[in-house]
Amino acid sequence: MKMTKCNKAAACDQCKGDINKGDMYRKKSKRIGSYKADTMEMRDGTPTIIGHGITIPIKLCQPCAELSL
Repeated sequence: MKMTKCNKAAACDQCKGDINKGDMYRKKSKRIGSYKADTMEMRDGTPTIIGHGITIPIKLCQPCAELSL
């Protein structure tokens, strides 16, 4: 598990605790919706990117990151 040093204060997305500047935290991402890759279609002659889901970045404090192993 790779930990990153926090550049500015944030909140843990799991326990809602504080992550202070200089603390170590873990970055993860969660995809909501379809796991299918985004596709490109032509709509009335205009190229359009169709998103099938969104990816949300998640910050976990050090205690929560150790529990999620």
